[in-house]
Amino acid sequence: MRMKSKFTVQTVNVSMCVCVLTDRDGCVADSAHYKITTDVMTWPESHHYCLNISYQLSTPSSEMAQKEMTNFLQNNRGPGYLWIGLRRSLFTSEWYWQKGNDSKYSVSFTKWADGHPDIPQKALCAAVSQDANKEFTWKSVSCCSKLRPICYKQQY
Repeated sequence: MRMKSKFTVQTVNVSMCVCVLTDRDGCVADSAHYKITTDVMTWPESHHYCLNISYQLSTPSSEMAQKEMTNFLQNNRGPGYLWIGLRRSLFTSEWYWQKGNDSKYSVSFTKWADGHPDIPQKALCAAVSQDANKEFTWKSVSCCSKLRPICYKQQY
């Protein structure tokens, strides 16, 4: 025997507002896994600082990674240059990504500012800053310069 329900079932269309940052193309990019300290330090000090807090220097090694970092920087950067995890080899002058403790990854995507990278004798490390066109581009910088790091943590 089938019982009749006392309740009326009603279909309701529910919409949910998701508040996230998007890039200029409207793509969602999660910026919650970046940190910037107020302390300035050399590139090696920055590398160790990020590792000590279980992060690494940001490695925008693809267009999407660059967009994610840019979204974060548009709202959080403050003035000046920020260290990223890009270095130049002392032996070959080739650029590589320093990810984690000792892993080195080749560079296939770049976002160099005009006139960069500079000659190896002047700059073996890289930093990001906003240019006159409001783009976040990379500059080659002396590793001994005192800048703030942008640290990144991989989200799984």
